[in-house]
Amino acid sequence: SDYMEMKYHCPDCCDTGYTDGAKCHCLIEKENRLLYAQSGIRKVLERENFDTLDESVYSEPEHMAKVVMYTKKYVSEFGKGTTKNNLVFTGNTGVGKTFLCNCIARELMDKNLSVIYLSAIELFDVMAKIRVQHSDDVMLNEMYERIFDCDLLVIDDLGSELTNSLANSNLFFLLNSRILSEKATIISTNLSIDAMRDIYTERVTSRVISAYDIIPVIGKDIRMHD
Repeated sequence: SDYMEMKYHCPDCCDTGYTDGAKCHCLIEKENRLLYAQSGIRKVLERENFDTLDESVYSEPEHMAKVVMYTKKYVSEFGKGTTKNNLVFTGNTGVGKTFLCNCIARELMDKNLSVIYLSAIELFDVMAKIRVQHSDDVMLNEMYERIFDCDLLVIDDLGSELTNSLANSNLFFLLNSRILSEKATIISTNLSIDAMRDIYTERVTSRVISAYDIIPVIGKDIRMHD
């Protein structure tokens, strides 16, 4: 009897992708799946996740177990307002900071949340090309927008980039914007908080200290183990 009636995959937006001028949940879900498929860390996340994390291989397994417990709590309470949105993993090279970031990213992507994962070098390159060079590259501009509005932004290896006044200004603008919009950000860095203050100025560091949980990850470089 309803043969001539239009059948929609999403009855909420009638397959337009928008409801009341805003993106429909179906469009957001498709965009998130596309982001995951196009993510440069997709294959990495298949290897590095909570299922493959083994605290015993680290030189400080008890400490790592506590950090893992904390990160799992962060994931389970993500977006509920019960913990801080933002984290900084600090520690020497090879102690597991990036692995932990990957674990969190994988869990949230599997929950259909949007995650952008960039090295500090990649991040500042995108921001410079858009804010200074005013690039009209469509994909680059899309990435720039995503950096500000994704559910979680992961900045890996902060401090590895070439630092100057422009980079400092861009970093403050980004971190402050995401704090004000209550979007979550995770930073991994080899820098101590004091070193971060010396490089990125008091203004940047004060925002990090006030709005981020600082998680030290201690131990020896796992890549140097026999």
